[in-house]
Amino acid sequence: MIVLRLFSNPGSKDAEQSVPEIIMAISEKDKVILRRLAEELAEIAALPIQKQKAEMWRRLNGLEPVKVMVWINEIPWHEMGPELELKTNNKFCRSYEMQLRRILYQWRHMRGDMVIKPKILSPLVVHDTGLGIDADMISAEGDSGYRDPVVVTGASDFESVIKNQEDIEKIQMPQVEVDWEVTERNYELSVDIFKDILPVKKQGAPGFWFAPWDELVTWLGVEEALTYMIERPEFVHQAMKRLMDAHLYRLKQYEKLNALASNNGPYRIGSGG
Repeated sequence: MIVLRLFSNPGSKDAEQSVPEIIMAISEKDKVILRRLAEELAEIAALPIQKQKAEMWRRLNGLEPVKVMVWINEIPWHEMGPELELKTNNKFCRSYEMQLRRILYQWRHMRGDMVIKPKILSPLVVHDTGLGIDADMISAEGDSGYRDPVVVTGASDFESVIKNQEDIEKIQMPQVEVDWEVTERNYELSVDIFKDILPVKKQGAPGFWFAPWDELVTWLGVEEALTYMIERPEFVHQAMKRLMDAHLYRLKQYEKLNALASNNGPYRIGSGG
């Protein structure tokens, strides 16, 4: 299922979460581009097939027999060509435009059984200080390797940045804040752009990027992590406990701030599951 949502990454794994650019006004050119794309999406979302597909997903999740459902995800968008070229100027509009063009591209070229919903989600603007630790990545000369996880150009290795008991303390407890003023401003801008075409709904975080072992391996080093599991198992347990405590600390703050949203909808659980 697909719901348009201004990009936001609650619980980003290593740095203060990026938030939408604060825009006081939208140019007429950008507004026209987004509205045309939204009109096309609204027409597709109104097709009877969307409700039919949604019902099939409900039946599948209720363990009723249906056909094999096809859901296409993890797409190398940077390889898809000029059809996805962005025409708007500011970051706020480009985030919406990117998603609109991708949804429409999938509908045209890789339809599958994804459901297109007739709504736009405007996320809460969340500042998250992250875990306070970065991987020390090594790649071949002239190759960015895994430094850009969107466009991976080659393999990378990881120098250990957690080598002893004291280093475990490098994993910090994230501090989370919601900027309600900017959240409301972004919402009002979104409503102004898409009014009379698609409804806009404010929404918190329906889920988080959560793969603690993947994170820990990049800080311990790949070979070191495997070796430590045999030679220093208690050290690995302590490092993982610190990491889990940090994730839970973050989650409790989101809950206290009322910044969570139900994921009982078109959201994947885990990576491809």
